[in-house]
Amino acid sequence: MRHIGRRGSSAHIGVLGAMLVSIALSSMMLAPALASAIEDGATTPKAAPAPVNTAAPVLTGTPAVGQTLSCSTGTWANSPTSFSYTWLRSGVPIASQVGSTYVVQAADEGHAISCQVTAGNGGGSYTITGLKTGSYKIYFYPDEGVNELVQYYNGKATEAEATPVAVTAPTTTAGVNAELHAGGQISGRVVAAATHAPIAEIFVCVDDSSTKFGRCTFTNSNGEYIDAGLPSGSYTVEFSSFLEETSYLTQYYNGKASSGEAQEIGVTAGTTVAGVNAELQSANQGGQITGTVTKAGGTQEIAGIQVCAYELSEINFFDICAVTDSKGNYTLSGLAEGSYEVFFSGENCQVTPCTKQNYISQYYNGVADYTEATPVVVLANNTTPAIDAKLVEGGRLEGRVVGDVAGEPPLENVDVCADEGDSFGNCAETNGNGEYKIEGLRSGTSYTVDFNAYSSNYLSQSVGGVSIEEGKTTSETLAKLSVGGQVSGRVTGSPSHGALAEVEVCAETSALVGRCAITNSSGEYTISALSSGTYTVSFYSSLEEAGYVPEQLSGVSVTAGSTTPNVNAELQPGGQITGVVTDAATHLGVANVEVCASASGGGKCTTTETGAASVSAASNALTIPGAGFTLTKVAFNSKTNDLDFFFIFPTAGKLTWGLFFKNADVGFADSLGLSLRAEGVAAEAASTSAIAEVAKKHKSKGCKKGTIKHHGKCVHILVPFSSGSQSVAAGTVEVKVHPDSKALKALKAGHTLHVSGVFTFKAAFGGPAVSKVESAVVHLSKKASKGKHGKGKRR
Repeated sequence: MRHIGRRGSSAHIGVLGAMLVSIALSSMMLAPALASAIEDGATTPKAAPAPVNTAAPVLTGTPAVGQTLSCSTGTWANSPTSFSYTWLRSGVPIASQVGSTYVVQAADEGHAISCQVTAGNGGGSYTITGLKTGSYKIYFYPDEGVNELVQYYNGKATEAEATPVAVTAPTTTAGVNAELHAGGQISGRVVAAATHAPIAEIFVCVDDSSTKFGRCTFTNSNGEYIDAGLPSGSYTVEFSSFLEETSYLTQYYNGKASSGEAQEIGVTAGTTVAGVNAELQSANQGGQITGTVTKAGGTQEIAGIQVCAYELSEINFFDICAVTDSKGNYTLSGLAEGSYEVFFSGENCQVTPCTKQNYISQYYNGVADYTEATPVVVLANNTTPAIDAKLVEGGRLEGRVVGDVAGEPPLENVDVCADEGDSFGNCAETNGNGEYKIEGLRSGTSYTVDFNAYSSNYLSQSVGGVSIEEGKTTSETLAKLSVGGQVSGRVTGSPSHGALAEVEVCAETSALVGRCAITNSSGEYTISALSSGTYTVSFYSSLEEAGYVPEQLSGVSVTAGSTTPNVNAELQPGGQITGVVTDAATHLGVANVEVCASASGGGKCTTTETGAASVSAASNALTIPGAGFTLTKVAFNSKTNDLDFFFIFPTAGKLTWGLFFKNADVGFADSLGLSLRAEGVAAEAASTSAIAEVAKKHKSKGCKKGTIKHHGKCVHILVPFSSGSQSVAAGTVEVKVHPDSKALKALKAGHTLHVSGVFTFKAAFGGPAVSKVESAVVHLSKKASKGKHGKGKRR
């Protein structure tokens, strides 16, 4: 089974879920200063105002065979940027007739000829709201699939060269426009070597080693792909299979096994290099590793041990994993020729939920760290046998957590972690009786045990110097968590003085330790679990359309065990930056471009609007129904912790979806699920996948937050976590994303969830399928993490 994850300390190879996950490369031109400055990520693109027909098109000319008919555009509001024409014969479109004139044909006799005019608005406009007075650098980043090059304002390649844009709240700085130039493209087709049948869902990544630029995409149902938005340069192309049902060996163009052997492809911006094809070998044709896992000090076989192989020649995101059988035997199949590290873990995540056995993880041959592992060589179509392991029984740590109040009530769902030195350790949660048990610990006296009651008003606590002995249980004395202090208040907006919902309020000390809360519909909030001290309370409006400037109140005194009330705020409207992003050649608007304004004190992002169109006709006009659908709303429900996409479908049909994390810290998520709900009635259950942990090795030094190492370069990340298809009825359909508790904890710890999706709908009555890319961002700010994790060191 394939898994995401990468070698790290044996304590945290950790939760490797059985799921489909992909990691894609993206542009590395986003400067670190910009990345650290952004408070709100790009939102779902808005629709540009549709053109409105105020005077119908007019068809003129002599209605006779051989005569030329002319169709005017008519008169339109909302400044359409393009017009297209469709000629109809008794309401049926006439093939290949798309201009404003038409020569009457003999076949037209006895039919009514009409002209249908479509006015298009290419979109491309944007508005960034809620900005403080100051000077900003503006960055334009086309989304995946948009064949335009990245750019800073005004036409600059780097942030250092960018022209600053001044903003004075609450006024608007308009006309901050950009003309983007077309990028290069690489296209091709991927088929199976044995059958020459096209392969869908193959991950195709291009990589320029000199500029650190890369992009990725997936093959369609016909095996075709296009990687777009590439600057001029030389690229290598990698073809990877991440879905088990399409399991093929990784290959580089042209038919090479490694990136070092790959044939480079020269790309010139504005052109397409076609025919970059691949024939992939089935993973079943790869090599194998076999072995037996027994208990140290004897010959007792151990079943249910997870064994994973990590390739040494490439920095791979997917590992081949297996589980030992009742005799302790395992077989790792489908391995490309090369050298591997083999990792043995008592935590088995081939099942959901993961199971744990009290054994200490190790690498082959009997070492704790991947840097000391003995490489295992695999040859094509051969088996490397006797890669065995003898696992040592780990130590256990158990205890009980209660509240330090009258009656000492047991505390449930307290996160208890035993960390050894600076490395991550093993964790467990307390049950309903406040009890916990942590297993798989090595012998030592340097463990620090941390207690964090995230969802209640109890203070975190740490106990150091805990001694563990392998094979034995260490019982800690009762941990008593003290009641924390609280800050409460109400948030309103100027000038209406109305309540503001979904405002993030954070209380933090000078040591950057604090907690956060979100205002309800009445603008009220309560922040809990605060230690005694003096806090700065910050207010951040998470609603882009609200456009309020963040505010801070310093010197707020808190006493543990009591509440400091009436810490209120009235947020002031911020400044705005508006503009239009167009294509330099066509001068038409470009949708789905992320536009970010950054400054030393923070910044915000948005996404350029999508286009809209309107249709009218001179006579006998007929609009042919299609399979279009509309995204009406994307919302994150802070009460239920759900991210909901709401669509309206004009007719029944089939919806196919694929959801992704983009530019996200993915190391926190164990699992996410997806369900469809149509008109309030639950539809068929959709598949649920598990997101595996990207291990610590991926987050190499020298790479900024939100990027990872891939082939020795820092790249952005794109992680599909769920896909499928579902028949839907006409009407409203809700796509609901459910993060699990650990994902929510990490989200509240300051990580960014940028969820993007490709939604494709095909009407039941036929016609072409319609695809749309929609995205949304959830960002609860870095400040939330400080209170959740003591000094902010835990993920």
